[in-house]
Amino acid sequence: MKPDVKRILTKLSKNKVELANISSFKKQVDKLEGEFKSALKRNININGDLLKNISDFEQVESKYIKLDSDVKDIKKAFKDLGVDIDSNTQTYIASVDIRQRAIKKIVSNSVKGQQSFK
Repeated sequence: MKPDVKRILTKLSKNKVELANISSFKKQVDKLEGEFKSALKRNININGDLLKNISDFEQVESKYIKLDSDVKDIKKAFKDLGVDIDSNTQTYIASVDIRQRAIKKIVSNSVKGQQSFK
């Protein structure tokens, strides 16, 4: 073969390989685009569920906060009577504070998580 023909065939062969790579690349991009859209759709659903979940916890938290005045009244009543608070009541009193702190932490972490989805 003449050097020019060989060079042209080599160049054509090289271009054919490059075109094959482009075709493969495009297929990968198309596939990833579908996966991205699917993940984005799930993200939107997660955000909606997460916002509902945060709202639910905030409603429960507000009810626990309302119990704070009851806790104060109960502690005062026991003190006024000069009687120690029994362990069962102490457990309930402690659980009000524990749940409030837990809810604050859950909501805070959920808000941070929700922001990372944006």
